Amino acid sequence: MLDRMRSVSSAAFGPLPQVDMRRCVLCGACVIACPELAIGLAPDASGAAMAVWIDDLRCTRCGLCEEACPEVAIACPLEIVLGEA
Repeated sequence: MLDRMRSVSSAAFGPLPQVDMRRCVLCGACVIACPELAIGLAPDASGAAMAVWIDDLRCTRCGLCEEACPEVAIACPLEIVLGEA
């Protein structure tokens, strides 16, 4: 069921923002910027942040996380949809 919800979410909103963990410094600016609470920092065993996660069921692909990132580590892929004119 969750897989079905995820595929519907991706179809409705497009691809998720991509985080380049080689550039990310885990500052949390994206977490603060997200109005949907769709981004978080995943802790390691000691409790220190070690990764960024994005909830595809909450994310509306608004791009605020990309704008907030001081390290340019987040990219929101564009999806171009061609329709009949």
